[in-house]
Amino acid sequence: MTASLHKLTAGSGYDYLTRQVAAQDSTEKGHASLTSYYTEKGEVPGRWVGTGLLALEMEPGSPVSEGQMRALFGSGFHPDMEARLAALPKDATDEQIRKAARLGSPFTVRTAATVFQQEVAVRCSQWAAANGLGGDGQVPVDVRAEIRNELATAGFEARMGRLPSSLELSSEVALMTRNPTIACAGYDVTFTPVKSVSALWAIAPQAMAAQIEEAHNAAVADALQYLEQRVLFSRRGHGGVRQVEVTGLIAAAFTHRDSRAGDPNLHTHVAIANKVQALDGAWLAVDGRPLHAGMVSISEVYNTQLEAHLVERLGVRFAADATRDPAKRAVREVVGVPGQLREAWSSRRAAIEARQAELAVDFQSAHHRPPTPVEAIALAQQATLETRQTKHEPRSLADQRMVWAAQATAVLGTNGVTRMLADVATAGQVVGPAPTTEWVESVAVEMVERMGVARASWTVWHLQAEASRRARERATGPQQAEELTAELLAAATARCLPVDGWSDPVSDPQLLRRSDGQSMYTTVGGRRFTSTAVLAAEETITAAARLTDGRRVDEVEVSLALLASTASGVALNAGQISLVRQMAMSGRRVQVGLAAAGSGKTTALAVLAGAWRESGGTVLGLAPSAVAAGVLGEQVGQAATLAKIVHDLHHTPRTVEALIRPGTLLIVDEAGMADTPTLAAVIGFAVERGASVRLIGDDQQLAAVGAGGVLRDIAEAHGAVHLTEIMRFTDPAEASASLALREGRLEALGFYLDQGRIHAGSEETVLRDALNGWITDKAAGLDSVMLAGTREQVATLNRWARDHRLTTNTDDQPAVVVVGLSDGNVASVGDVIVTRMNERRIPISATDWVKNGDRWTITAVDATGAIRAIHRGTGLRIMLPPGYVAEHVELGYAVTVHCAQGVTVDTTHTVLTGTEARQQLYVAMSRGRQSNHAYVQVVDGSEENSPIHPTTLRPVTAGDVLEQVLARDGSSRSVTTETRQATDPYTRLGQAAARYTDAVTVAIEQLHAEAARELDEHADEVVEQLTSYPAWPTLRAHLLHAAADSTPTPLQILRGAVDARELGTAADPAAVLTWRLPDPAGVGPLPWLPAIPATLAAHPQWGPYLAARQDQVRDFAAEVRDAAAMVSRPVWALPGQTLTTTSVGDVEVWRAAWQVDRADRRPTGPAQLGAAAHRWQQQLADRIRPAHPVGVWTDLLRDIRADLPRDPYATVLAHRLAALHQAGVPVTEHLAAAVADGPLPAEQPAAALWWRLARHLAAADGPTLPAWKTDLVDQLGYEAAAELEASPWWPHLAAAITHAVDQGCTVEALITPVSDVSGFDDVCQAMLWRAHRLTEAPPADEVEPPHPDELPPDGIEDIDWSTRTTDLAAAASLRERTDPDFTDVKLRQGFAAADRWAEEPHTPQRLAQVTEAAALFFETHLPDSWSHTYFSQRFGKDLAGDPRFRLGHAPEGWTSLVGELRKQGFTTDELLAAGVATTTRQGNVIDRFRDRAILPIHHEGVIVGFVGRRHPEVGDEQGPKYINSPASALFAKRDVLYGHHLLTPEAVPVIVEGPMDAIAVTLAGGGGFVGVAPLGTALTPEQTLLLSTSKVAVIATDADNAGHTAAENTFWLLAGHRHDPHRLLLPTGSDPAQLLEQHGPTALHDALTGATTLQAELMIRDRVTFLDPAEAGRQIAEITAARPPATWEQHLALVPEEQTRHLVARVNAWTTTTSAAADDAREQTRAMRRRLDQTPADRWQRWSDTTGLTAAGEWAQIADRLDELHHAGADTRLLARRLARVPAAVVTATLAQHRPDAAVKVDWRPWAETVNPALLSGEGWGSVQSDLTRLQAAGTDLNALARRLADRDPEKVIAGLRSVLRNHASQRSTGSKVSEGNEMMLRQGLRRGVGRDGSRGV
Repeated sequence: MTASLHKLTAGSGYDYLTRQVAAQDSTEKGHASLTSYYTEKGEVPGRWVGTGLLALEMEPGSPVSEGQMRALFGSGFHPDMEARLAALPKDATDEQIRKAARLGSPFTVRTAATVFQQEVAVRCSQWAAANGLGGDGQVPVDVRAEIRNELATAGFEARMGRLPSSLELSSEVALMTRNPTIACAGYDVTFTPVKSVSALWAIAPQAMAAQIEEAHNAAVADALQYLEQRVLFSRRGHGGVRQVEVTGLIAAAFTHRDSRAGDPNLHTHVAIANKVQALDGAWLAVDGRPLHAGMVSISEVYNTQLEAHLVERLGVRFAADATRDPAKRAVREVVGVPGQLREAWSSRRAAIEARQAELAVDFQSAHHRPPTPVEAIALAQQATLETRQTKHEPRSLADQRMVWAAQATAVLGTNGVTRMLADVATAGQVVGPAPTTEWVESVAVEMVERMGVARASWTVWHLQAEASRRARERATGPQQAEELTAELLAAATARCLPVDGWSDPVSDPQLLRRSDGQSMYTTVGGRRFTSTAVLAAEETITAAARLTDGRRVDEVEVSLALLASTASGVALNAGQISLVRQMAMSGRRVQVGLAAAGSGKTTALAVLAGAWRESGGTVLGLAPSAVAAGVLGEQVGQAATLAKIVHDLHHTPRTVEALIRPGTLLIVDEAGMADTPTLAAVIGFAVERGASVRLIGDDQQLAAVGAGGVLRDIAEAHGAVHLTEIMRFTDPAEASASLALREGRLEALGFYLDQGRIHAGSEETVLRDALNGWITDKAAGLDSVMLAGTREQVATLNRWARDHRLTTNTDDQPAVVVVGLSDGNVASVGDVIVTRMNERRIPISATDWVKNGDRWTITAVDATGAIRAIHRGTGLRIMLPPGYVAEHVELGYAVTVHCAQGVTVDTTHTVLTGTEARQQLYVAMSRGRQSNHAYVQVVDGSEENSPIHPTTLRPVTAGDVLEQVLARDGSSRSVTTETRQATDPYTRLGQAAARYTDAVTVAIEQLHAEAARELDEHADEVVEQLTSYPAWPTLRAHLLHAAADSTPTPLQILRGAVDARELGTAADPAAVLTWRLPDPAGVGPLPWLPAIPATLAAHPQWGPYLAARQDQVRDFAAEVRDAAAMVSRPVWALPGQTLTTTSVGDVEVWRAAWQVDRADRRPTGPAQLGAAAHRWQQQLADRIRPAHPVGVWTDLLRDIRADLPRDPYATVLAHRLAALHQAGVPVTEHLAAAVADGPLPAEQPAAALWWRLARHLAAADGPTLPAWKTDLVDQLGYEAAAELEASPWWPHLAAAITHAVDQGCTVEALITPVSDVSGFDDVCQAMLWRAHRLTEAPPADEVEPPHPDELPPDGIEDIDWSTRTTDLAAAASLRERTDPDFTDVKLRQGFAAADRWAEEPHTPQRLAQVTEAAALFFETHLPDSWSHTYFSQRFGKDLAGDPRFRLGHAPEGWTSLVGELRKQGFTTDELLAAGVATTTRQGNVIDRFRDRAILPIHHEGVIVGFVGRRHPEVGDEQGPKYINSPASALFAKRDVLYGHHLLTPEAVPVIVEGPMDAIAVTLAGGGGFVGVAPLGTALTPEQTLLLSTSKVAVIATDADNAGHTAAENTFWLLAGHRHDPHRLLLPTGSDPAQLLEQHGPTALHDALTGATTLQAELMIRDRVTFLDPAEAGRQIAEITAARPPATWEQHLALVPEEQTRHLVARVNAWTTTTSAAADDAREQTRAMRRRLDQTPADRWQRWSDTTGLTAAGEWAQIADRLDELHHAGADTRLLARRLARVPAAVVTATLAQHRPDAAVKVDWRPWAETVNPALLSGEGWGSVQSDLTRLQAAGTDLNALARRLADRDPEKVIAGLRSVLRNHASQRSTGSKVSEGNEMMLRQGLRRGVGRDGSRGV
């Protein structure tokens, strides 16, 4: 019986999933909605549950509808939102609407599909259409997968410049398919009874089945009631510091009857909404902490209550299942229900999972990646369909019951069901003993003892779960079960001791207390307990560790032992020597040695044992396992297991006394895996006997199964000997990476990703891949092992490995006799097996016996099941009896990770599910000398609830899984550790700061309740949905603080912040507004915290309370500073940082106050909201900024790969590189070699680069045994010397010291201990830095040394990257931080408007009435006018009456409009002022527009003027083609864009030259494009203000010289607004309106959609084509500077190095003085216009010089064609290369048929016609064209060749061409040696980024 928990994601993700998966029992196409997923086939409707429904005015038990689920779980609104809104009056206020719909803040839901998802959908639609599928057709999984692969591969290749690996493809697809919504909508809790209950329910009589289902429902209700009363809370305040009570849960319950496999599986899903109501009525989110922590107790409540309900209703009896694995917790099943029936109903699921596994393997083989979660679900659906036994699954419950009954009869036989029911009834008649007080007391004692064995401390959730388990042993009804649980919980709690922790001495006021009197600042269930026994055990060990009166070995004897070891060929390193010396000579009774994996501890322990024995003592080795004890015994002489010693202490103590006596040294290996009670018993006895104990282990490897963690306590209090120099690995970089993995540092993954050691897959494929890797290594003769986290996975790997052995080894024929093993596998002769239980009764020698972990090879199997085998290590032989084989023997090809600790092999292959802890990962990845591979499961489509799992919507990558594993600390924590961490000032300061800030906010809310209420009610009116944004709580608190002692209210301050600047582009307006708020007056207990407002300080209750909170913060801050002063090197320190005691203390206080993760390498952690906090954070960063430059190294990383600086590890890497360079290490040489090793991985590239560099650093030349090494040990001691030698910097330090000694420095000066290593990796690097400084020659007095920024690293010129981007990076940063400033334009615009209206007597409203009346007049005259016909012909449709454009016609009369408007009451002055009338020379007032088509101009909601178009059939004598309204107070054409009023945020503005083009674009745009036109010759700065916040525009000016000039001017103006516009390339002489008229709207729309050419690219191509390189570079620098930083790299190669300063200056000008920069830039456009004024023949003169066509008669025609091609986007430079020195006729013909987007295909027909037209019809014409192309490329003058070959026969022409080609080939051969050196130089130049023209590359 279980209750499982999954998060539910908000939004439409459920609809997306359920449309394509078969969830639960359905094998149809899929579900249409979340409700259909939950309600299965509609027979069991969902129901609402929870006491929180009362607040929603909903009835518990009422049915659930899809609309309700969509509102609540999709968006976070009231379930009945639709009905409640419909019931509101039409004039409902915003507040009424909010109350009807909202439950606090709605969920943040991103409904738009990603670009990748959209493209996949498009491709799938195209495939479906091409393959004849209708709209409902399902695209096959494989097709969808291939489409995803193609898109992901293309995106990866475009970004990285290479194809992805299999792992990278898997990660790319996972990332691209992620749903953008991550908000938690709630939690799915699934209650499932044990299999026997479902089996009994399935085949019992209807009445009995109904009772079982009612019992299940009642148990679910009991569990939910417990959840509501004990587990359900919410959080409020600063950082959620307050845990508050709620009214109850809101949930929808859905009961299902079977599993996806179709077997009986009664279970209920309860979807708990992430919406709860606090007691004050506020709607909040569920506090997930107690929900997750208390989930086991909720599950056990359900289990106990279900048993109790069934016992009470049916009289059944439950008992532990005897067939279950004894290593697992017992499961209680209904007595009488046969196990074979349960197993039979599980077989269908097994068949489905087996088929799904096959499909997953096939999928990964076909697509080179594992399936995504959605694809895995589809495969599960396919597996379900393929394995179902009938054509159609039963639809109704009655049908299912009939099928289940038949299946049960088939399993149990005739009348078997009847017998089963009788057995169940008979078993129920057995009445168990009643609970008594004595029973309760004894069980309570057992509970506490059980807790103490499993863990050192526990919470009430552990006790509750155990109490529930034990209560069902005696309970006979649900009421009694609840009472017994409560009694057991109370009795057990009374026997527990609370763990000493920090108790907050500040008493909170009633307002900050829950109803039980507890402070809201405490967490329910958070208190930890322990027992007297655990405390006594820990005290025994720690007390013994304080003793120093133990036996000591003399220095001479230790030295002799070390010499003897060296003489025998085993030389110890400094770390091992230090361990031997300290442990032999310390005199400590108990001492700890912490040894990393592969550090050589076993070798050191052998020498330690020898020294101890030589001095007269005895040695006894102890280990947790028998195998480990055997290995240890080989080194130290005698060993036993800890369990054996403890057993003998209780049963045969004299045996132990003989082993442990005064002078005995107990060496406990793998001590971290021993539980505390066992260690305490052994250590206590040893100390009493006068012995000494040495605990050797690793607190970062696998921990004790029970209570442990004591090694860390001893190391913390008394120190430990450390072994960190790794000797196991063949690759030194892997040694360093393993240590980083050991510490949980993410950069460790970079090594394994770079080396291809990480593999992603599904549950099945990771097992298969691990097996294949193991098989490959075994075939190569390597010692390899497969590892897995679970015994089930190990059994599968073992079975497959055995199958492989039998199928591939011809000597191992299929066995005649096999024997069944305990893991479910079988074995035969030749198989490797492992014994899993110590059994002294099965001896293998006089002193040895069968042990847990021994590995054997089977030599014989007899018919009884006995096995004869040979030990794989010792060669000893054994016979294992049948009973032992069946219970304790498994196949031994693979082992669990726990069994692998202590193993060393060549390679490992580990299967990871993602549930492992960091310690398991470290052990698994540190066993192999040569390589260690991890096969990471990233998807599990077989899990029943996978469709609703969050990872289905947001797939994880292998990197994500490994990061989660690294963050999961599985080490044991002792009570001492718990106490130490609870009282750590770092933790307490974070709590105190949060409580202080929150308490001040609560106090302000209470004393200024009206202002707070006003803010809450009206905030959304100031900024729409402001209270829905994530940062609103923080903004709200800041507003309350800012207004506490000031006159403005919080709402007024908010309005002021909103009015300060625009908010339209803010993703979270609340966060942006928080930055804008003024700082509160005064400074609080920390520099960035608010002070206590005066009104609160003077308050009689709040004043003293807040003062106490303030003092508490200051006190803890002082403690943190004191602790920081004791730390030599903070974890966040980077090499080269300027650190002082004060700065380190301030940073530590900041980190503690914000509770920055201690492992976070960022000095101040993540950025914090609020101006005061931001300033202090920035100040801290400035104070610890490195003294030496690191920017050049960041630029260098960017040059290596553009995304490297974005890697979280890049900052650390840049500091490391700078420090190495400053220390004299030739880092650039090493870095170049590291880069040359191959492409870096897509993930963790900076970390991967560091591990490569570490490998090169470790290989650096340096003396391994320098002459001064003895001085090193004498001066520093063995421990410090060992630390130095273990550092990766050691080879460099050794070389530096040797060099310094050679220069005359003394060793003493060089190896003096360093007191302060802050800012360095370790002491070794700090000493390296100092050695470099001591040997560095001082600069001459008269020469000022250059600034470090001016010194490039040595050798950097030889590396394939450029550092010219340093200044550009700074300029880009400035650009990102600076918004463009158009104050001058806005002021000019404002002043002009003021001037216009200053002398205008009429109001704007009145003039707008005039223009509106005029527009109506023109509209009424449009029908039957020539304008109507004209508009209809131009636009292809009748636009009369279209409100978007309001087109009209001005009649011919002189005063038609004037007369009409005068009748309407408008005066002549008003008509003139509005611009609709004008005066003649005689002073008569007439219509301004007469006989013209009218286009009204809209601006800011009114018509401000008109455009009049003359009749198309009349000439200029009738006036200009277009006339506008005159400038007036109402109309200033500089400020207005025609068509702008139709522009929406979703539409792209298309800038055209006139209103007709604008209308054409809008008509064809379909809402996606809207045409806008300036009302003059060019766009103005004022008009671009209207486009500043729109989408980036498309420029569609006419395809003529004026249009090209206008396009460039438009670019400069838009660039100032940080836009990079595209250009629509139209045919020469064409415009958008013509395109619409001639080809229709589709053609124009397609042209707009395909307008992907950037205007800047066209301008750059123009400069390259027509200007010399120097001038082109200068102008391209200007164009580049105007564009976004992301585009700069594309054309930097065209800007000469010497113009870099000019480029940077122009970039900064465009950033800071945008308008002036645009004005300056337009000078080059004026120069371009002067070029356009030239004739094409003159303009293309350079092209003609290149091709040799200057004197050609066709040159003018060719130049005209070049003009057309150039403006259409053709590459004219490529044309020049392909057409150089060919006849003009060939050029003319080629250009005539060339298209800009096509390859250049030279038309050689004119050449042939000149030589001999017969060539065209001959068979050799194809070869002639090929030969001509080759000759042209070789530089042959084809004009001269044509003259030489003219009038010859075709055969002779062909022969002549071949002869010329041979001559060219022979000349190249002769000259090859001469040019070889130049070509070599050219290749070297290219490698250094130097082009053929000498320009620098980027």
